[in-house]
Amino acid sequence: MPEPTYKIAQRLHERRAAKGLETYGRHLDANSKGCMLVHALEEAADQVNYLLAEIQRRQKLMKWLKIISDEGEKWSDWAHGWFVDLGGESALAQYDEILGGAENATVDPRDEALRVATEALENIKRRAEPLGIDRGDTTTYLMASTALAVICAAAGAR
Repeated sequence: MPEPTYKIAQRLHERRAAKGLETYGRHLDANSKGCMLVHALEEAADQVNYLLAEIQRRQKLMKWLKIISDEGEKWSDWAHGWFVDLGGESALAQYDEILGGAENATVDPRDEALRVATEALENIKRRAEPLGIDRGDTTTYLMASTALAVICAAAGAR
């Protein structure tokens, strides 16, 4: 019987907490320095890249498995089983739609990334002000402003 996912998640959390303690000398908490929203946004952007890369890998694998399964060769049953386990025609169609849309997009992905990041960072600033967070003195505003400036400079430099 496979290990329950909550146990795997707990083990992963413990490993990440140990790595954070080793790297920063303390655990992450509400008093940790830096803007956690900006860090989370950066991590989310990384996660999108990892997910798209895995979708590309699975799309290639599933197309290969489908060819083998359709050919009726000696490995056909095995290939068909794996194809179905990975989500079958439905998953392959979704992968094709996601990746096909990106390949045929007329918008430069860097411009779209800049738009999304800018919107998110501007939202951080808008939400900080009504809470009474002083724009000039807080780490939150400083981190958001700095990240926004870096993104804008990088977009202008390309």
